[in-house]
Amino acid sequence: MTNPMPAAEVEITAELVRRLLRAASHEAFRAAYAAGRNGAISAGTWARGRGWALNLAIVFLAWTADNPQLHEVGERTLAAVLSPAP
Repeated sequence: MTNPMPAAEVEITAELVRRLLRAASHEAFRAAYAAGRNGAISAGTWARGRGWALNLAIVFLAWTADNPQLHEVGERTLAAVLSPAP
């Protein structure tokens, strides 16, 4: 990813992983991402990533009533954000 904000990068990529590879791969993603950054991913970065996901979920839910696929992304993302942190 090219975003200079690690939290946004983490959550956007994690959402892609969740959607494409399902939840079982989420931990593998976290481990690989951390390894690529020499293990330097703080709890704060993950928390900010969840905040970015919440922001995107709200945007998708508010502005995609005419696009069921994107609205579903908003619903799934909101459910993931509200579920206990992995």
